[in-house]
Amino acid sequence: EVTLHLRKSPIKYGRSMEYTGYLKTNIRFLKVPVELTDGGDDTITIGREQLAYETDKRAGTVFVAPLKFVESEGYLRLGAKKNGTIYALERADGGVSVFQDGIFVTQLSSLLPEGARQYVVARINLVGQDKCELSMDRNRIFWTTDQLRNIKRVIRHGLVNVANQLLSVVQAQDGSVNTLDSIVNHLAIFFDFSDVDDVMYNQLSLPIRRKVEKRFRDFVRINFAHTLRKDGIVEADGYSESWQQQVLQTFRKN
Repeated sequence: EVTLHLRKSPIKYGRSMEYTGYLKTNIRFLKVPVELTDGGDDTITIGREQLAYETDKRAGTVFVAPLKFVESEGYLRLGAKKNGTIYALERADGGVSVFQDGIFVTQLSSLLPEGARQYVVARINLVGQDKCELSMDRNRIFWTTDQLRNIKRVIRHGLVNVANQLLSVVQAQDGSVNTLDSIVNHLAIFFDFSDVDDVMYNQLSLPIRRKVEKRFRDFVRINFAHTLRKDGIVEADGYSESWQQQVLQTFRKN
């Protein structure tokens, strides 16, 4: 049990409301409920909230995908604009809100691929073996190289899920070809071909997959044209995924 004695404010307002708001922001996903009683003997319970975003099934414009960690929990949210039919992606700010053991640590956009940062937000609660070292003020995370690589990989795989959800709805609606093509282009930008592994590639909806493959093909054609040998073999080291090798094979044949 903790009793917090607040100094009186020169401005006549309830300082307990300020602290309540602070605690709601920082510990609302704590697994242990926290009962807060203010100076007016009003008690509220903070914590035990669900980490997942709410979806509006009636409007059908909010798409949520879980992140597949070993022990931790996380969710991505992607919104769309609708005027009868979905016609564009909804912009979103906030990046990835990172919690550890249910307590807020920091907010980062750098965990998302650059092309997704304007449209996707996420919440992650690190627990168990996924937990990271924190600064003394708990406002910074010290990732190891492997931890950062893994969390970005999990997020990229989650992006496949949420992008496919939105595209499936768009394909089912009675919209224009231009609208569909525009949304596919925006979703494809979420995926840097350098980071798309074979699992992601095979799971991506076909229209998005084609865009990603085309960008890789154009990249190889432009950046490695001067290195083509007589037999047409492109010297593009580092692209070892099967789908990338299949693209490179077409240059060997040509």
